[in-house]
Amino acid sequence: MPAQATGGVSTDLVWFFPSVFDFPAEYAGIGEWKGAKCHKLIATLPLGTRAEYLIDAGTFLIRAIAVEETYQGKAFRLEREWLDLKPLQGIIYPSG
Repeated sequence: MPAQATGGVSTDLVWFFPSVFDFPAEYAGIGEWKGAKCHKLIATLPLGTRAEYLIDAGTFLIRAIAVEETYQGKAFRLEREWLDLKPLQGIIYPSG
């Protein structure tokens, strides 16, 4: 299957599973998210979309993710805060 056909699927999955395990990622320093120190990891998806993960420096859990995409010539920044984390077979996933 060509990358163009699966690229959107990769972008959809970043909201539920960290893409840093499947695609090239880089460390982009430390920042802050709602008062908490966070490490910033940026994963590059197959079609060039970059997913930014903010990882809590104390708990090492994902606090938020952001993706910037262009649709019909307009740039959009989509963000999701991971608040409702629950374990599933030993792995913590966002559930809502």
